[in-house]
Amino acid sequence: MTDLRVRATTLARAETQHHSALSKLVHTGIDGFSTCCTHRLRNPSLAVEGRIRCAPRNCSPCRWELRLGVCGLCRGVASRVRAGLLVRLHHVNAVRPTRADGEQASLPVGRRPVDSKLIVASTIGVCVESKKVIAVVGATGKQGGGLVDAVLTDPDSPFVVRALTRDASSRAAKEMAARGVEVGEADLDSEISLVQAFAGAHGVFVVTDFWSPLTPEQEAVRPRTIREFEQATNAARAAKAAGVSHVVWSTLEDTRPHFERTGDAVPRVMGGYTAPHFDVKASADAVFAELQVPTTFLRLPFFYETVFLGMGPVRNERGELILSIPIADRKMTVIGAQDIGRTVHRIFKAADHWIGETVSIAAEHVTGAELAAMLSAAIGEKVTYQPFSWPEFRGLDVPHAIAVSNGLQFLAERSEDTEIRDIELTHNLNPELESYEAWIGRHGAALRALNA
Repeated sequence: MTDLRVRATTLARAETQHHSALSKLVHTGIDGFSTCCTHRLRNPSLAVEGRIRCAPRNCSPCRWELRLGVCGLCRGVASRVRAGLLVRLHHVNAVRPTRADGEQASLPVGRRPVDSKLIVASTIGVCVESKKVIAVVGATGKQGGGLVDAVLTDPDSPFVVRALTRDASSRAAKEMAARGVEVGEADLDSEISLVQAFAGAHGVFVVTDFWSPLTPEQEAVRPRTIREFEQATNAARAAKAAGVSHVVWSTLEDTRPHFERTGDAVPRVMGGYTAPHFDVKASADAVFAELQVPTTFLRLPFFYETVFLGMGPVRNERGELILSIPIADRKMTVIGAQDIGRTVHRIFKAADHWIGETVSIAAEHVTGAELAAMLSAAIGEKVTYQPFSWPEFRGLDVPHAIAVSNGLQFLAERSEDTEIRDIELTHNLNPELESYEAWIGRHGAALRALNA
């Protein structure tokens, strides 16, 4: 059987001979058996500083080395370090493990060699529990991707990510796996697949995509309003069945009461909804509550990234850049996708405070004229704000113009209401929020290329 040997270097107590000497640490579990991945390693004589047990589901991508904290290759974690030694892996050189006979062990097909250098970072008396798993639905999208990035870039995060996607063979999923993220497949249309994907996870981030493509035939059989509600219901039931401790559900308000109060007889679509991509999510909130799933209800504004997704400036017939967002002289609530991820990460960190709460976040409110000025500075060319009226936008020959216009109108008319989007709360949760002006400045080259 393979005897994995690694070298340990002491940081905390280098002055003592015991801790300054290189010692043999064996990748092993309780009673000398490895619980890592598919290996079963026996080493009856464990002359080591500590025994390490690792969680199989967390380090399965590498099949070789235990990781405590965050490993750049597999992001697996230790579930326990015995003898009180806090051990962190540092992958500096690509060193293959060695067998008992001194020969290099062969690596499984497709696996990269890993560095086997351990650094003992604390002294006797420390017991380290495992990092908790956050399963991220829609991990390759903007919301889920922002959360994945937030966890990966925080070396002190108490979590590791399980990125869930419908197709683990997609380019985006492969790119995420290459970053060392555990990638799994899950289908919001299948409650069973979600239960399996959520198994063992401490937390789950749930997002549904109302606008994901459907053929006319598919929508005739199962309208997107029904599909989204059923997908959210599947996620809630799966989280309950899997015993998830904390769900952050990306939802929105029901816009219908607002328009009833204002008396604005906006057109209704898809069976009586004013903004179905809002209203259906709001209806699904009750499912999480009725099932008593420990949930934080997250409400988001528009993303900074919408300037690349059809809401940026366009050239008119005279070659002028025109910004035509239908918010009149009101304000639009906005935030960047990366800041959504960082904010959600902090919500997961303070779960006891946020479970059962509705958290409505935004980085700032901007008028159309302010946004045009920011874009002008970044592009290096004047951008003029010429807004559509609500009726004008609803009359455009673009997909779902009525629903989108009604949603924009709802947020614009209530942009100053902190119940809708609370900027102060968001800054308290995420003090490093990036302003829209700074974000646009960082993307100036891409904006110039888009509008060349």
